[in-house]
Amino acid sequence: MRLLAAFGALDPGRLEALLLPGPGLAGASRPVVTRRVLRRLRARRLVMSSDRLPGNPTQFAARRVYVLSAAGRRAYAALDADFPARRLRPASGLLLNHALVLADIAIAFRAAVAKEPGADAPEWRCDWQVVARLGSTAVIPDALATCILGGQRLYAFVEADRATERTEAFLRKVARYLELYRIGTWREALPVWPAILTVTTSAAHASRLAQVVGSALARLGEPHHAARFRFAAQGEVCGPAGLFSPIWHVAGRAGTSRPVDAAELWAAGDDGDAR
Repeated sequence: MRLLAAFGALDPGRLEALLLPGPGLAGASRPVVTRRVLRRLRARRLVMSSDRLPGNPTQFAARRVYVLSAAGRRAYAALDADFPARRLRPASGLLLNHALVLADIAIAFRAAVAKEPGADAPEWRCDWQVVARLGSTAVIPDALATCILGGQRLYAFVEADRATERTEAFLRKVARYLELYRIGTWREALPVWPAILTVTTSAAHASRLAQVVGSALARLGEPHHAARFRFAAQGEVCGPAGLFSPIWHVAGRAGTSRPVDAAELWAAGDDGDAR
């Protein structure tokens, strides 16, 4: 229930990867355990499949996707006071793709931490958990990912961009991130201002967003924030090289880099104002 509440929707394969990380179970046992969990939740009418959603999203007919039912959302809300009232409404088919992309990024993040030398303790908080932690809705990141890397804890806001928004809409979100930074409420919850990692549909689109955001930050007189805005293609983030490889386009900069660079992102200490 916790995973479905966090991501909004999961198919059995992604649920298995998130529910049973690591080598604790033999490969053949993992789908069996996942199916058993789903059967129990369905028997208690706490979850329902995508074919029961409003609008009957036919694109998910071949692979069943599961969401919390109305009873499941009420039950989870009783367990977690941070679970927002808006999530008590049924999910729409339009949100399923976004939910599955976020699950893929979360799985890739954990896999990258597992194979990165010196990395440890990955944590993933979904959008409503981030709002509860920051105490502000100036901007609502899709997720907050953290891990220990190079002896320091990395903090990164994560955005899943499906390239369906106009550039102006994306720049408005960038402006809201700057607003959240200036408001300063994040300082009570986070020791540093996080990187903002946007995972999008292609390397070409990632490069374009980096150029556009870099230019916008320069016009706004905020070029010192550029190093924190980084963009990469989902296929590369979830590919063999992994999330920590130099696949990220940095705002206003040519070429690609790793998702974080300690010399840049922690150079100014805890105030997050790396100039």
